[in-house]
Amino acid sequence: MHENIKQAFGEIQAEEELKDYTKNAVLQKMQEKGCGYRRMQWRMAAVMACFFFLMISVWGWTVFMIPVSAVSVDVNPSVELGINRFDKVVSEKGYNKDGEVLLSELDLRYMDYRDAIEVLLGSFEKEKYLEDAQAVSITVSGENEKTNEKMISGITSCTAMASRNVTCSSCNPEEAKAAHEAGLSLGKYKAFLELKQLDAAVTVEEIKDLPMHQIRSWINELSEGADGIEVQNEENNNLCSGNNCNRKHGNGNGRRHKGRNRY
Repeated sequence: MHENIKQAFGEIQAEEELKDYTKNAVLQKMQEKGCGYRRMQWRMAAVMACFFFLMISVWGWTVFMIPVSAVSVDVNPSVELGINRFDKVVSEKGYNKDGEVLLSELDLRYMDYRDAIEVLLGSFEKEKYLEDAQAVSITVSGENEKTNEKMISGITSCTAMASRNVTCSSCNPEEAKAAHEAGLSLGKYKAFLELKQLDAAVTVEEIKDLPMHQIRSWINELSEGADGIEVQNEENNNLCSGNNCNRKHGNGNGRRHKGRNRY
């Protein structure tokens, strides 16, 4: 009898030990799962951080590479630089053969636009493009007039304007768009508009390959001709009085096309 009772209590002890073992095993498994879940969370966080860093980098590079302003430099070579919002050169284009050759020999990309212009002017001097006091036309086109003024101020502050016969001007975005559609640099398109006011028959094809000094000579010649016609008309008007004047006056629309044939 005593032995039977002892055996029964032994079985009960064994069941308690089994319960403790089972409970500990379950707790251990739960802890392992919790650690695994936390490790998975850290991994996901790391992946998301890398993703956002990549997106920010791509966005930043895209913003950096977008030109928001342009600067054209025209002598005989006609080149145009695209400038980003950080004042760095992010694009470049030659608008004639001399411009393309010049850009192929220079490394202007990612330079500050003021430094790039200094490099261009130095190259013009080296290649003898500035001989005979040829004029250099620098034209800027920014997002607004304030940007244009800032860019021109930056250019004139670092450029020896007088000794290099440099002139600076600006154009609005609409003029810049029209220039590009016409296949002209900003500076040459501005000169074309000025010339067209004096001679409406002038075409883009006629001035596209002309050096700036020849276009300027043409403009000056037509301007002098227009001034002469105005003076002559004024003199004729002074000679007339009332209805007694039978002289046929010039109408002020006389054009001199010698410039077109000369070049």
